[in-house]
Amino acid sequence: MSFLLKNHISDAIQSLKANRSRSLLTVIGISIGVASIIVILSLTGGVKRIITNQIQQYGEDLIIVRPTYTDHAKDIFSHLTNSTSFASSSLTLQDITSIKNLDDATLIAPVAVSQYELLGDNTIVSSVVATTQDFFNIFGLTTRDGDNLTDNFSQNSIVLGSRLSVRLFDSVDTIGKKLTIKGESFIVVGILSPISDPININNINLDEAIFMNIEKSPIIDKTPQIQQINIRAKGQSDTQTTANLIDQTIAKNHKNTKDYEVLSGENIYNPAENILGLISTTLSIVAGISLVVGGIGVMNIMLVTVTERTREIGIRKAVGASNWQIMVQFLIESLILAILGGILGFSFGYLGAGIVALFTPILPFVSLDIVKIAFVISIAVGVVFGIYPAFRAARKKPVDCLKYYR
Repeated sequence: MSFLLKNHISDAIQSLKANRSRSLLTVIGISIGVASIIVILSLTGGVKRIITNQIQQYGEDLIIVRPTYTDHAKDIFSHLTNSTSFASSSLTLQDITSIKNLDDATLIAPVAVSQYELLGDNTIVSSVVATTQDFFNIFGLTTRDGDNLTDNFSQNSIVLGSRLSVRLFDSVDTIGKKLTIKGESFIVVGILSPISDPININNINLDEAIFMNIEKSPIIDKTPQIQQINIRAKGQSDTQTTANLIDQTIAKNHKNTKDYEVLSGENIYNPAENILGLISTTLSIVAGISLVVGGIGVMNIMLVTVTERTREIGIRKAVGASNWQIMVQFLIESLILAILGGILGFSFGYLGAGIVALFTPILPFVSLDIVKIAFVISIAVGVVFGIYPAFRAARKKPVDCLKYYR
């Protein structure tokens, strides 16, 4: 049996070498599909790793309150497609005041983000974040120049993200500069230190944002939309117990309407994981289309090969080869094509992910599971798209095959 297997593999390799160009194009067709899936999985894994590392960095005592927008807020599709999700929020300043009255909550940082046109030396549309000094304390943000955000500043004082500071004024020395938002003049009192990971659980590019006190934000937005409330529980407090207490407190303000969610620990990561999983699955399905095209290429070349080797099939059967042996012979040839495409696609995939990493903060995620996925996909393509040509070869009658001439 092992001898026959070695013989089939040897024959398959010789057949592929005899048609190098055709075989190479088929392998490339499969590798494109595999590479697309590898890029998607590795980059999605990289984003998950960034978020997980940040949650571990912020500590287990972090609690987040977010609004929900529909009766089916747990449904990712509903959350993503509901336009009101981005226009209104169920969280209010009263909720913040109520949380501040709790003994187990030590730092409270609401986040209200809006997009505005900023007029400095240059005109730029960017995010204006209304929050408190606790936001900087919770996430360990420091200023490169000037002062941090404090309640003692006048209502027209702001802190700029490091990259936005340069874009607005074409200079790194922007302390004391003035800019205009909705006709109101503001003075820059601080510049944030550069942030290595702009991807974060607040969904804000901190390097490209402006920060102001939320209590003084009504000068440009009378009803700030609070997208998130970040809370640090006291060290001696049980985080989950504090989260439950916050939940009960907000429920009273909202008359027991569950239009918000309170997350702590690993649960903070779950919404992002669900959305990333949805995006990854959707893109993988799209990439799978190119994989199907590559598989059709395998089937096509194998059907041509079966036709070209019809007389050889007749001779093999005439000397005693069974239908099963003929079928295995061609199936092995299909598998070799698919596995070569998988290996090439795996290499191309991580090369592509590495190129993407040069222009983004996302580092490709390498894991044994992704290697297994590439291997399984390759075998599946080889079997699924090689079984029909192999079956056709096995069903050929020796007498008809021996009559065949090319």
